[in-house]
Amino acid sequence: KKVDALVVVGGRESANTARLASIAKEEGLPVWHVESESELNLESLGEFDSIGVTAGASTPKWVIDNVVVKLKQMDSNSRGPASLTQLLRFLIKSEIYLSLGATALTYVNMKVMGVPLSPTPLAIAFCAILSTYLLNQIFLPLELRKSNLRKYGFHLKYAIFFKYLAISAGVVGAFLSFNAGVEIFGIYLLLILLGSTYGVNRPFFERMLGPFSKLSSIPASKDVLAGFAWGIVTVAIPFIAAGNGKSFLLPFIFTFGIVYVRAVLLDLQDIYSDQIVGKEVLPILTGSKRAIYTLYLVLFLEFAVWTIAVTSKGMVFGLMFPYLLGVLYLLGFIRFQQNGAPSVRFNLYLDSCYLAMALAAFILS
Repeated sequence: KKVDALVVVGGRESANTARLASIAKEEGLPVWHVESESELNLESLGEFDSIGVTAGASTPKWVIDNVVVKLKQMDSNSRGPASLTQLLRFLIKSEIYLSLGATALTYVNMKVMGVPLSPTPLAIAFCAILSTYLLNQIFLPLELRKSNLRKYGFHLKYAIFFKYLAISAGVVGAFLSFNAGVEIFGIYLLLILLGSTYGVNRPFFERMLGPFSKLSSIPASKDVLAGFAWGIVTVAIPFIAAGNGKSFLLPFIFTFGIVYVRAVLLDLQDIYSDQIVGKEVLPILTGSKRAIYTLYLVLFLEFAVWTIAVTSKGMVFGLMFPYLLGVLYLLGFIRFQQNGAPSVRFNLYLDSCYLAMALAAFILS
């Protein structure tokens, strides 16, 4: 016996789970038999230092994951005052960390394109990603709940704050893009509109967006569109704002590939919830193994493009190194973290790729 208490997850009519609970009780363990996370008695469970979770063979994994997440939430709530860990949790759950990653990637792309460094494109990238991701989660609470119960609870608890944050970021980004030019303003508004309403089946949006409202019905479109959207935000907007530049295509290719790989990795993490809500993402259409092979293929193609650019096209090694770092970072991440459970740590390690690339660009500039 290595735990102080045990939670058995599964139907009460199931002989299998009933037997598991019975065996644990015979061992003298306090046992809670629950069918979902909503039945957990956190006040009673909070008395124990270590709690085990088991389930019958027929219990869906997403149900077990939701129970584990809620138990971990209880553990984090008992740690007391704010800490660096809690700050990181807030930054990641609020999408601020991801938005900082978009800013970092914009910085890298601006360096490679040779456009003057200006705070405006960096701020526009931050606002666009923050507003789009938050608004989409606000419009689609069910999908967030199914894929990440802990994050859903956090957003539910601070719902008003996140609504104001999403709207404020969108408005600030619109103001900055308007001052940068009519073209950029139009691109910004279109990205916010399409990105925030992606997958939202509401008559108002269908009438307003016309055929674009059906983009989410295209199998595996989400990850591809995410790559294109980030390419527009972090490459096209700075390029247009500067009025000139070089190597537009290379930054766009690397941005698309890196963001696409990130999106599919998150799909792999959420594959059980995706099956429930019916999203046709790559891992469900092809299977997890083929999805992983696809990611390896994308990254190896990016490595080939990088090699050609440095050896044949005369691109400076130091200037292009951040892209190589991003490719190698994600290859390592897939190797060691692909089966990671939904967690703040998973997102922290994944999204730190952008910051590592920006740091390399800064050091080598």
